[in-house]
Amino acid sequence: MPAFAVPLAFTLQPSKTHNVSFADVRAWILRLANEFKFNIASITYDGFQSRESIQILSGLGFHTYANSVDKSLQPYEYLRDCLYEGRITFAPAEPGVELLRRELVGLEMRQDRRKVDHNPSFSKDCADAVCGALWAATRVRTR
Repeated sequence: MPAFAVPLAFTLQPSKTHNVSFADVRAWILRLANEFKFNIASITYDGFQSRESIQILSGLGFHTYANSVDKSLQPYEYLRDCLYEGRITFAPAEPGVELLRRELVGLEMRQDRRKVDHNPSFSKDCADAVCGALWAATRVRTR
C-alpha cells in the first residue's frame, strides 16, 4: 500500500474586508512550481468557484480537475485507513499540521447526510485539502 508525506498544510483565511484572491492562489502555485521547483503532478479544486482556475492552470500545462471529498465517503474512509495503518507522515515543525490535527480530531460522521463533517465550532478546510490530495494521488495517473 502507498505511503504519504504531508510536508505542508495550511488554509487561507479571508480578512474581514477582502476575499481570498484566486489569482494570488494561482500565482503561489506557479511560484511553488517554478521558483521552488516543487514537482506538481496535478492540481485539484473542490468545485467552489474553481472553473476559471482549472482552465487557466490547465492552459499552462498543469493536470487539473475538480475533486470533491464531500460527494462520497470513500475519500475520508481512505484517509482514515491510511492514518490507522501509519501510512502518513507529517512534517513535525510545520505549524499547519497542528491545525490539521485539530480538524481531523473534530470530524464526525453525519449519518443523516452520509457525510463526514465538522461541528459548527470547527472547520475542515485543511482536512478536506489533505484528504483530497491523498485521494487524488491514489486515483490519478499523470504524465
